[in-house]
Amino acid sequence: MASGKGTISVTTAVPAVVKGYDLTGRLVFGKSVQVGTTTIGGLKQGMLIVNGKKVVVE
Repeated sequence: MASGKGTISVTTAVPAVVKGYDLTGRLVFGKSVQVGTTTIGGLKQGMLIVNGKKVVVE
């Protein structure tokens, strides 16, 4: 998983649902992704918990 300016990129070997939460536990996004790399945009700067991992969005 990588982050960029207002985006995160998720790479997966199987179709999955990716959910991102802010540090208060509020769901920020939920997205079904296919095999390969998917970029999720439109995110505000800050820290998110995405599928159990901390991610910093620039």
